[in-house]
Amino acid sequence: MAKSKTSTKLSSSTRSGSATKPASAGTVTARRSPGRPRAELADQAADHDRIARRAYEIWQREGRPDGQDMDHWLQAERELKRSD
Repeated sequence: MAKSKTSTKLSSSTRSGSATKPASAGTVTARRSPGRPRAELADQAADHDRIARRAYEIWQREGRPDGQDMDHWLQAERELKRSD
């Protein structure tokens, strides 16, 4: 049985002091399940992207702190729900 190679994406600070985007700032591809229409999945993916962008903005505004990605994500969700 052959082993497959797996790459790992790290979100740590670089030596120059700049940081990469938090893992939550990536895009999401929603899986299609039999009972869910494509439009609903597209809406969920769009919501996820909006939340990720807002969480990234919050992270940058707060000085790019480590370990607060969940707090930023939840804050972004609350802000976007209020604005809808």
